[in-house]
Amino acid sequence: RPIVVRCSDETAEGRFLAAEIAALLRYKHYSARDICVLARNRHYRQLALSALQNAGIPVYEFQRGPTGDVTADEDAVRVSSLHGAKGHEFGAVFIIGAVEHVLPHSSAVESDALSTEAALFYVGITRARDIVYVSHSERTAGTRRLVRSSFVDRIKAHCDFALFNR
Repeated sequence: RPIVVRCSDETAEGRFLAAEIAALLRYKHYSARDICVLARNRHYRQLALSALQNAGIPVYEFQRGPTGDVTADEDAVRVSSLHGAKGHEFGAVFIIGAVEHVLPHSSAVESDALSTEAALFYVGITRARDIVYVSHSERTAGTRRLVRSSFVDRIKAHCDFALFNR
């Protein structure tokens, strides 16, 4: 069951990510390479990279190149786009930035485009072998209000919910 985590703002979402990954590394005996953070856009991938680096957690951005995957050999948490996660599996997956106009993307207004976005969300959720977190913020680091992704509402009967308020 996905765990949906509501955070007060994007800064808190970064703190949640770092705190939960640190706990998984410490208590659940995951190695850093068993954990992947997925985000729909560059803004949230950068938020993840910064939060994990600031917490002293080894991290790198996982990318696909023209000839395949570009990976680091080190034991580090991977941060990737949802597209980049296709074909991979991880013990724990974090999908961050699950807010409207990001996931689904603001340009997805037609039925086909929304279906493609929903399939991308499904890809992210199914990359997890053991546990999947889906996080969203109530507002930006400033004051702009954010709305939880409608995709979360579609699966809420199958999710557990948590609040991160630190």
